[in-house]
Amino acid sequence: SNDPLSIRTLRYKPERRFVGMVSAGQKPVAAVKLYTDRDYQQAQRNAKVLTSVAGVKLPRRLGRSRKQRCVVFEWIEGVRLTDIAAERAIHANVAEEVGAAIAALHAHRGGKLRLAPADGASNEARIAAVAVAEVLPMLAERAARLAEEIAAGLACEDDEPSVCHGDFYLDQVLLEDQIALLDLDNARIGDPAQDLGNFIAHMERDAVSGVIGSNEVDRWRHFLLDGYRRVRRAPS
Repeated sequence: SNDPLSIRTLRYKPERRFVGMVSAGQKPVAAVKLYTDRDYQQAQRNAKVLTSVAGVKLPRRLGRSRKQRCVVFEWIEGVRLTDIAAERAIHANVAEEVGAAIAALHAHRGGKLRLAPADGASNEARIAAVAVAEVLPMLAERAARLAEEIAAGLACEDDEPSVCHGDFYLDQVLLEDQIALLDLDNARIGDPAQDLGNFIAHMERDAVSGVIGSNEVDRWRHFLLDGYRRVRRAPS
């Protein structure tokens, strides 16, 4: 194509990450991501390891630059799951397909991925509690107690380590001719329950903010897990 290329900013976290859409004329053709050095190493390794998962579409790596700490991925067209959820209607078949897709990723063999720290999620809960205490001191004790309850619950988990997305929620899913999972930069070997928990927690946050109906979260959870169980045993 002779159409001029342009880049439009999609996300930008200063000194952390830039995500842009590359277009030829008016047509999106690729996604470009710029990282810190550490994040670049993980992102390009994940893109190399996770090239295909049965029944799931993943964005292909088109190119990379070690010098610029840049990775270019194919652009995938589709309907965002965020937009479907915002319709305030339960699409049982869609939720089940999404559950089956993340289960397929969890069942995939990806031994070269980074191993998540055993206490990583527990530490994240404690860090979040500290952040809450700094902003809302009146909730400090409650947040600390909740963080310790979460840590205790995670310590009892005995699910087999699996390939995990690492940041699984509505925005990371597209409906094309099949389910597409986006942004596998944080993929790792870890506890599969954390992907499902993260997805549901994001939905509960969206319900609190009014993006989706508060009565819809349990139904999304139900159908998501039904789809998951079509592929493998759901984590506890």
